[in-house]
Amino acid sequence: MLVQSPAATLVERETPVISVPDALPITLVLAVLVSVFLSLERQAPVARVRLWAYAWSLTFLHFFARAMENQGGIVQTILTPVDFGALELSAPFSWPPSCLKPTRGRSGSA
Repeated sequence: MLVQSPAATLVERETPVISVPDALPITLVLAVLVSVFLSLERQAPVARVRLWAYAWSLTFLHFFARAMENQGGIVQTILTPVDFGALELSAPFSWPPSCLKPTRGRSGSA
């Protein structure tokens, strides 16, 4: 006999995973990280920094969607796939920057 726990379902949740007041500090910190990496990417357009900016943006989207999906109804139906999609897509963007060699200076400069 297979017993399914209530936490295993994605559609019907009685208690929110994270409430908006609990998610606010996390969301603000991630928003700052996204803005820092976007600023760095504008200063020095390097693929490594751009990938980090994408990864932090998707992580921010995940936590923002997680906090907002507790509203229920159509909002939850739309934001649940966004939540999990952003989380899954952030992984491929966060691993390559760790493996790339940092570039030292510009080529051709004396």
